[in-house]
Amino acid sequence: MLAHLDAVTACGDDPTEACASAFINAFAERAFRRPLTEAETISVAQLYTEVKGIWGTVPEAIQYSIYGLMQSPQLLYRTELGANQALAGPLTAYELASELSYFLTDGPPDQELLDAAKAGELSTRADITAQVERILLTSVAQQNLEGAMVSYFKLDNLLTVKIDDVAFTNGTTERPYLGVRESAYRESQLFFQNVLWSGPVAQLLTAKTSAINTTLAAFYGITLPTTPADESKFVQVELPATRGGLLTQVGFLASRSRPDSDDSVVTRGLVVNGALLCATNPALPDD
Repeated sequence: MLAHLDAVTACGDDPTEACASAFINAFAERAFRRPLTEAETISVAQLYTEVKGIWGTVPEAIQYSIYGLMQSPQLLYRTELGANQALAGPLTAYELASELSYFLTDGPPDQELLDAAKAGELSTRADITAQVERILLTSVAQQNLEGAMVSYFKLDNLLTVKIDDVAFTNGTTERPYLGVRESAYRESQLFFQNVLWSGPVAQLLTAKTSAINTTLAAFYGITLPTTPADESKFVQVELPATRGGLLTQVGFLASRSRPDSDDSVVTRGLVVNGALLCATNPALPDD
């Protein structure tokens, strides 16, 4: 941190006590995702004073104060206690801001959301809806929710599933999309990007279009409308009558396949039962 002190703190390479104190307090508020309490303000000041007494210089006092704040429970944990932790009640505005942000982006609230909490503009359904719609337009929220869909349908299994077919695994470091495995995974990613943000979401199961490359075109028996320069180019196509939506994509099907058989009906059915029908899968039979 010391090598980039000015870039981090905007206090210069030889910061004053006043600038150092202002930066640390501002950092603590961002780390805690809310304004500091009086007790916390005193504690942060004490931390700075103690580490400066040990290390002797303002830059090192800033550095070790940041280390301390990064290990504080207020940063590491989110509360959902409300204004009075002894009584049941609604979340505070800052708790609600954190809940929204971590759900949608898997990260702390941005400044606009914190400003809304400070101004009391998270108190109605309309307020919250406006913030959700704003956040959903950001790339960080979209990437997080696309990744959540990949995890929810367990498509990450595709990257490690064992299938005894050279065509499935012949992608290389330089040309990964020569293989069906990597091409299918990329198709699923592009499919989620298109359906989630161009909707309707029901097309997850019914969409008759998908983005594929030359590798998948040969696998699906589809003629591409244009001839890409190489297999790394994915083109939007109309699917044949036998395919539609996520459940007929090779990525979903292969992620639950067995090395020596394509008849993995049960494992695919369990995913449909659990992920789509929200039912509880039965236990495996004793025998």
